[in-house]
Amino acid sequence: MRSAVLGLSLVVCLVSVFAWLDSPPTPAQAQTPYAAMPSGSLISHSTNTVAGMQQVVLIDPQTRVMGVYHVDGTTGKISLRSVRNLHWDLLLEAHNSTNPSPSEIKASLGRP
Repeated sequence: MRSAVLGLSLVVCLVSVFAWLDSPPTPAQAQTPYAAMPSGSLISHSTNTVAGMQQVVLIDPQTRVMGVYHVDGTTGKISLRSVRNLHWDLLLEAHNSTNPSPSEIKASLGRP
């Protein structure tokens, strides 16, 4: 159960990050375009797990790939847990969502 909550929290965090990356810039952001981000910049997020591990998530916004690592708090051993290309995930309109779905909301607003 705890791993499901942690996984769900991670997904929510990642969706927020990618929604922010895909959102139109505000006037303040328009002065500093996304292209100004240094080449090779990574987004990172770190949390401590219940099992005493540190979980580190690295996201490459240019390639839209994320990697998840676990760092053992006792030994310092780093384990790659998963890598995923998010391109196709981010093209989904909905996944594991509840009613009303995005298309139902769109239809109720009378939008094509």
